[in-house]
Amino acid sequence: MDHGIGIVGAGGVVNYAHLPAYAQAGFKVVGITDKDRQRAARTAADHKIPEVYSSLEELVADPEVEIVDIAVYPWETLTIGEHAIRAGKNILCQKPSPTNTARPCAWWTWLERPSSRWR
Repeated sequence: MDHGIGIVGAGGVVNYAHLPAYAQAGFKVVGITDKDRQRAARTAADHKIPEVYSSLEELVADPEVEIVDIAVYPWETLTIGEHAIRAGKNILCQKPSPTNTARPCAWWTWLERPSSRWR
């Protein structure tokens, strides 16, 4: 797959599940960010990820990132997903959203806008 993946979160599930699966499938991971930049740097070194971003804003600003893999705590997914969608990125959320259903429903509203590439 030639679409660039940017990962938000450098915890266990990324290191032991997502990245090995992406490597096995031949997917292109272009960068990673985490609240703990050192942890992101370790993950990048371990998995040969070329870019460590200092922030989510930096990750979604990179035109090479087409898909944002959101691998953080459930209560953080909504805000990160909003930011990625508004930046025109595709998203993969590995955890369900918390009890607030209004915000995930807003994702669909944004995707249905004429400016969305999903229309």
